[in-house]
Amino acid sequence: LDAGPWVAQRLRRLISWSFANAWPRVRCKSREAMYSDRFPSALAPLEFVTIEWGQDQFERELRKRRSNMVPPGQITAYEVLCHLEDVWDYHRWHGRFAIVRVPRDIKAMAAGTPVESAKLLYVDMVSGLWGPLVGPGSTHWRRPPYGFPAFFCVPINDGAIMWLRWEKADELRVCYVNSPDFGETVHHLAAFRAAPQRLRTVHEPVAVSFLAIGMLHAYADGNSFLPIVQDFFSFYAAAQKKTVARVPPLGNPFADLETRLLDTFYCRASPLRASLRGGIWKHAGRGFGHTLGFEPETMLAVLKACTCYRLPLDVALLGLVACAMARTDAKDVIEFTLYAPMKDGVADAMAVGLFADWRDLTLGVDFELATTLGTLLQLYHKIQHRQWSVYNALRKPERFVVNIQPLDFEQRSGFANLGENMWRGGDQIGKEEKRTNELAWVHQPASFVIEQQDEDTWWVLASVANDQRPPPWMRSFVRAFRDAVASFVAEPSALVHRPLPDDASLLSSFHKEATAAGFW
Repeated sequence: LDAGPWVAQRLRRLISWSFANAWPRVRCKSREAMYSDRFPSALAPLEFVTIEWGQDQFERELRKRRSNMVPPGQITAYEVLCHLEDVWDYHRWHGRFAIVRVPRDIKAMAAGTPVESAKLLYVDMVSGLWGPLVGPGSTHWRRPPYGFPAFFCVPINDGAIMWLRWEKADELRVCYVNSPDFGETVHHLAAFRAAPQRLRTVHEPVAVSFLAIGMLHAYADGNSFLPIVQDFFSFYAAAQKKTVARVPPLGNPFADLETRLLDTFYCRASPLRASLRGGIWKHAGRGFGHTLGFEPETMLAVLKACTCYRLPLDVALLGLVACAMARTDAKDVIEFTLYAPMKDGVADAMAVGLFADWRDLTLGVDFELATTLGTLLQLYHKIQHRQWSVYNALRKPERFVVNIQPLDFEQRSGFANLGENMWRGGDQIGKEEKRTNELAWVHQPASFVIEQQDEDTWWVLASVANDQRPPPWMRSFVRAFRDAVASFVAEPSALVHRPLPDDASLLSSFHKEATAAGFW
C-alpha cells in the first residue's frame, strides 16, 4: 500500500480508513454474546433426517447439503430405515434369496461368530448358503470394492463375501466375490422384491445411523476439523454418562481475524496479515488429473519402511511426491506450498480454523548426491523444525500446492469416520468412465492431494495445467513416483535424479498395463 507516488498512497490510505470505519457495522463477537440466553441451543443447528427410500436418496441428501450454503457447524443426523426383511429375486439371473431376522435361539448359540452381533440373515433359497449382515462397525466387516458404497457385508458360510447396497425402496444391488477355492471373481447383480405389492412396513426396519457435520472452509479445514469433531464426541460421551466433559477453553478466533484485517487496512507492519488467503490471485488455465493409489499390500511395505527410518507416513508420502517432481522437472531445488496443520506458536496451540495456514517450503534435491531416503529425511527435518516461510499469496498463481487429508478411524461413542468411498458416488461398478470434450479448469499449475481412503489405502490426486505440464509430463511423473516408492522400500540409497525413459516407451508400457487390466 505504500508503493507508488504520494497521491496514490494517500488515496489508498483514504480508502483503507473508510473500510476501517465502516467495519464496526459487522462486529466480531463471541457466540455467547451473540446468542445470549439462547446459547448453546442455537450455537450449532441440529437437524434430523429420516431416509426410507434407499441409499440413493441418502446420497442425494448428502450432496444437497454439501452443495448448498448451511450454517457453519451444522450437525445433521441421518437415520436410514432399511426395510430388508423380504424375499428377493435376482434380475436376469436364476436365483432367489431371503433376508430374515436372526432367531434368538440361534444368536444365543453363535457366541464369538459374526451372527452374534447381527440382526439379519441372508439365506439363498436355491443353494442353501447363508450368512449374517454386518456393518462397518463389526470386526467381521470387509471393505467393499471401490465404486460400490454398501451398508452391509455378508460373510457366506462357504468362504465367499457378499455386499448388499439398498439402492432404492424395492431394489438391492449385490456385489459377490467367490471364495478363494473357486477364484476371486467379482459378480455384480441387481435384485428386486419378489412381491412388491406386499407392504414393506410389515417387518421392523433396521436403522443405520450417520452423523454429518458441515463446515465452511473459511472456518475449518480437514486438519482442524478433527479436533472439532473429537470435542463434540467428548461432550456426547459425557452426556451419555451424565457427567461434564473438561476440555481446554477456547477464545474468540474471529477477533484475531478482525485484527488481521484491520492491520491490513491501517498498513500496520503485522506478520500475521501475510497469512491471509490469496484467493483473489488465481491461476487461470485448464488441465487434467491423474490418481495414484496405494493398495493395502503396498501400504504395508511403505509403513514398514517408515517404521525402520522413523518417518511419519504423511511426511514420507509428501517426500515421495517431491522426489518425483524434482526428477520429472529436472530441478535441484523444489519449492511448494504445504498445508501445515502444526501451529507456529504457543498462543495458537489450541486454535482451529484459519490458524492452520499454508507455508512455503523449499527442498534441495542435488543432481549428483540426493538419494530418496536422504530427501525424505531432509523434508522431515524441515517440517519438524518449521524451516518454512510464510505463505506469499502474490505467488499463488505460480506455486504447486500439496494438501494432506488423513482420516481418524478411532471409534468415538459408537461412531467411526468413513472414507468417501463409503457414502459418495453411488454404484459405479460396470459403468464406463468417460472424459468430457473439454479440459477442466484447474486452481494451480500443479496440485497434489494426498488423501486417505481407508485404514490401509491412500490416494495421490494429481492435477496439472495442460499448457505447462502436458500428458507426456504426467506419464514421466507417474514413472518417477513409482520408482521413488520402489527405491524407498527396497533401495533407499538410490539417487533421485536418474534418466527417465522416452515418452514413446512410457506410452507403450501404459498401453500394455491398460490392456492387461481390461481397459484397452
